Amino acid sequence: MKLLISTFVPLLFIGFAGGAYGQPDFEETKRAAEQGYARAQYNLGQMYRKGDGVPENDAEAVKWYLLAAGQGYARAQSNLGVMYRRGDGVPQNDLRAYVWLSMAAAKGNENAKGNRDIAAGRLTPEQLTRGQELATKCFESEYQDCEGERQYEIKQAHLTGEKPNVPLEADEWPASGYTMIRFIVGMIVLAAIPI
Repeated sequence: MKLLISTFVPLLFIGFAGGAYGQPDFEETKRAAEQGYARAQYNLGQMYRKGDGVPENDAEAVKWYLLAAGQGYARAQSNLGVMYRRGDGVPQNDLRAYVWLSMAAAKGNENAKGNRDIAAGRLTPEQLTRGQELATKCFESEYQDCEGERQYEIKQAHLTGEKPNVPLEADEWPASGYTMIRFIVGMIVLAAIPI
């Protein structure tokens, strides 16, 4: 009986917790994220952002935050907004930062409220009005139109591995087959387009 307990208890704390010290297992998290679970997508973004179990990669973190944020996950919305505000993994864009931070703040995320105010302070009055309009549009579309009109189609293309069914500029989508790298480049190109 002692042997059973002494074997089971460490497994409970290490094995079933997803790794040593309760850290989530990368492969398990990635599998769940690819299946569309928002919390797993957020956690995978965190892993890439911090370099936890994978090489640090802000662009990859942005991709996973975007997928979770598009499902209404407030922490991902907040982190995505901060990354836009700082220009980490995406071109710096206070307007996009304001939109995502507004979404997270509306869900009660306290950190997002302060960061939204910082982003708002960097906008002209006209940009702030536009940001408020975009935030309203984002909210009303249930987070599917926060990155522009093509966000939904691009996210679906990522999930299915197919080319989006939307007109794209030549520099946004190469003529050859779809790859994950092209998805990331496409998201960065979209982030650079002023709205």
